[in-house]
Amino acid sequence: RKCACPPATVIDAVILFKDRVITTSDNGEKQIAVAKNNVWNDISLYLNSAMSGIAIHTFVFKGRHGIREKLGFVKNIVTSPVHSKKNIQYESENSIDSTSDDEEYPTKKFVFTLSPEEWKQIQPQEHIYKIKDKNRPFLNSRSYYILPQNSWTPLLAEHFWVHTQLQCCISFRRAKVYPNGSNYIVVVGRCVSCESKFKGIVIDKPSGNARVLMYCTYIGNFDEDHTKYNKKRRLIGPAKQKALMSIIDDRISCETFREREATRLIKIGDPEPAIIPSGNSLRLLKSRQISANRRHENTLTCLSLMKKENDFNDVIHDIGYDPFFVQYHS
Repeated sequence: RKCACPPATVIDAVILFKDRVITTSDNGEKQIAVAKNNVWNDISLYLNSAMSGIAIHTFVFKGRHGIREKLGFVKNIVTSPVHSKKNIQYESENSIDSTSDDEEYPTKKFVFTLSPEEWKQIQPQEHIYKIKDKNRPFLNSRSYYILPQNSWTPLLAEHFWVHTQLQCCISFRRAKVYPNGSNYIVVVGRCVSCESKFKGIVIDKPSGNARVLMYCTYIGNFDEDHTKYNKKRRLIGPAKQKALMSIIDDRISCETFREREATRLIKIGDPEPAIIPSGNSLRLLKSRQISANRRHENTLTCLSLMKKENDFNDVIHDIGYDPFFVQYHS
């Protein structure tokens, strides 16, 4: 679409207010005025409000159309760090096998064995979405397969711990399903602490109630000490529901839940895995769930709502505010 105000006009207006656009920090360095500075609104009024003050600040701060150089700022040439190449190659699914730089890092290879029950929990599901393409009028929809959201990552993270006993906090980047490809499922992830790379492959589509094998490769500095990072996986999906059922329904304490998980997963001498949630996260989860189960955030309003419900109509008979009292009996 046509721009509301030509860039050349904006640049001329900013240069006209140059003395106010450029400020000096406490260190004596020149910098662009903050977005809340009145100079941006003044420039907007000068342009008859063709652009808002925030838009003009963004225009200058981002250095569009060479405005920063015209204001006297030196263009910074940012050199990419050495490991940036690895990060770019990591985005490719074949990078974990093809990157020559990874040969110097330790490598672990192992196989996840998913039971039929676990496979039913995370098996790919078909999603259909509608499309409108004038070039293909007869094509109304397309379908693709994905793993169930929030269900497969906690399961694979637990299998990863069982096979490796590493404290790595794996962040699974994506899982692609190829119904007709050479590999059925390809999962890619990395540790948020040591940036080690994970790749898991299910070669063939399983049939019936057979067990599913996922061939995994893990490359990186995973042997380094992870206690300084203290990273934990976020509670989602089945792991979150399990914690809520234990803490809310079974009424066990957060620390007791952690002890039970430690007994189930950790052997004597093993470090604490990233899949066991911290006590603070469990207490926060419990508090949010209790608040979500309430009828209203205000206690008096909750009692008033309960008094009108059929289940409590014959139980709560009277409520007073000043002084506060509740008359109830069944």
